[in-house]
Amino acid sequence: MVNPTHIVIYTTRAKLEEKRNLKGCISAYWTFQHRPKGFCDTSDGLDKVVFAFDGAIRGYFDSSGGLSSTPLPDNAVQFDHHDWFELPNPIPQKAFQGFKYSKNVPGLDDAVAQVERKRKRESQAYMRNQAQRRN
Repeated sequence: MVNPTHIVIYTTRAKLEEKRNLKGCISAYWTFQHRPKGFCDTSDGLDKVVFAFDGAIRGYFDSSGGLSSTPLPDNAVQFDHHDWFELPNPIPQKAFQGFKYSKNVPGLDDAVAQVERKRKRESQAYMRNQAQRRN
C-alpha cells in the first residue's frame, strides 16, 4: 500500500470559503511555486489537501485528480471542493506561505486518520442500511 501524502496550506477563511463555494465546477485546485513531491491527485482521494486559517489547521478535502475537464498547471494540486472534512480538534498553526507536509505537523496525520475511520464507519452503516431497505 502506498503511503498517502497530505499537504497543509495556510490561507484566509474567505479564500477557503471561495474554493468551497465554487459553482459549476467539478473540483478546485491550488497552485504553488513547486508541486509537492509525492502528492498524487488521483480520484481515490488517498492524499489530502489540508487547510489552516485563523491560527489553526481546521480540516481537509480529498484529492481529486482527473476530474477536471480543463488542463491544469503542472504546479497545481486538485481537490474535491464539495466534501469538506473538519478535524474534531483544530491543531494550532502559525501562518506560513506555500505548503508543508503533514508529517511535519505533530498530531495531524493521527487527526486525519481519526476522521477517515469515522467516514469509513459511516459509509459502512449507510451501505448496511441501504441493503436492508432493498430486502
